[in-house]
Amino acid sequence: MISLNLLPPAGKAELAGKRRNRKITTSGALLVGLLLVGTAALFGASLYVGTQVSAQKRRIEETKTDLARFAEIESLILAVRDRVTTLSSQEKNRQLWSEVVGDLAAATPAGIQLAQLSFTTASAPQLQLSGEADNKETIASLRERLEASDRFENVAIRQIGQTEDEFGNPISTFSMEGSLTGVAAPRAPSQPQGVGE
Repeated sequence: MISLNLLPPAGKAELAGKRRNRKITTSGALLVGLLLVGTAALFGASLYVGTQVSAQKRRIEETKTDLARFAEIESLILAVRDRVTTLSSQEKNRQLWSEVVGDLAAATPAGIQLAQLSFTTASAPQLQLSGEADNKETIASLRERLEASDRFENVAIRQIGQTEDEFGNPISTFSMEGSLTGVAAPRAPSQPQGVGE
């Protein structure tokens, strides 16, 4: 800080004091002017920066909104793609199941009447069937023909029984099961997060 003695000494000292005072006043006015210009520049710069920051914040929010929309669209695309894959797989399996039934009919010898037929696909595709036959040899023939086909394997007779029809003729009853080859278990559709919630 500058300390000034403003008391006028006599003569030369008074004139030197006035000059000094003018210099100080001029310097002070320049400093005040510079401070005002600097303050105005800082105020303008802060307004400009504030405006730019606000604009960037708006752009960031718009981008976040767009990204959220894109994420929704992407999950919908994935859901549609998964459903198309599932439908395609189901259509393929439907065709395969009709082929399985056709192969079963082709392997069934005369003298067999199927009473129950079921396919399971819990872990691996399985065939379970039961019915009646003229005799035990026909049942054995059915098992051998199924085993010899390309569609069935590990065919096993689980039960053979004897009964009579309504006329008193002997009838052999049976149940058997086996694995199916070339038939995949249907795939359960997955559901992306956020879809269907």
